[in-house]
Amino acid sequence: MKHNEKGNPKKYGMVIDLDKCTGCGSCMVACMSENNVSFKKDESDKKKSITWMRVYKLTNGKPFPETEVCYLPRPCMHCEGHHGHSPCVSVCPATATEYDHSTGIVSQIYTRCFGCRYCMAACPYHARYFNWFDPVWPKGMKEYLSPNVSVRMRGIVEKCSFCFHRYQLAMEKAYVEGRDELEEDEYQTATKL
Repeated sequence: MKHNEKGNPKKYGMVIDLDKCTGCGSCMVACMSENNVSFKKDESDKKKSITWMRVYKLTNGKPFPETEVCYLPRPCMHCEGHHGHSPCVSVCPATATEYDHSTGIVSQIYTRCFGCRYCMAACPYHARYFNWFDPVWPKGMKEYLSPNVSVRMRGIVEKCSFCFHRYQLAMEKAYVEGRDELEEDEYQTATKL
């Protein structure tokens, strides 16, 4: 892996142009579709819904014509923290969440998670969601599920994986082509607009 000027491995990040965001929610739909995030028939109870990418509407509360509105998309920030890993990694007793120092990605290992929700309490961005229900897919929807992402069971915490399966596929392709590195546009998350 190539290192930067300071000798550290490259870290991946997501840049979102807030001036272009219209709050349409297509990033949320792309994320849910790509990562097999289940949904309920009634999504009105937002405390029990799972959305790895959430878009917040911010307004100054003034009537027209002084109204100002902006939108803030918020995925998991994959924060590093003070000790070389994110706050959620520090508190997980099951070691179900890890910080990859070579990529900067905070992963969630679902088969290790037993649902204590310490990581949810530690996350400064509230970007983790407890899965209260077994996933239910309407008739015909199972065919649309991505084979590269596991479907999670109830009783565990879910979060943005930064579409790590896409990173793995890009690295496999680079390996087959005899390269150790990815080109800049080879690894893109599903929410790339």
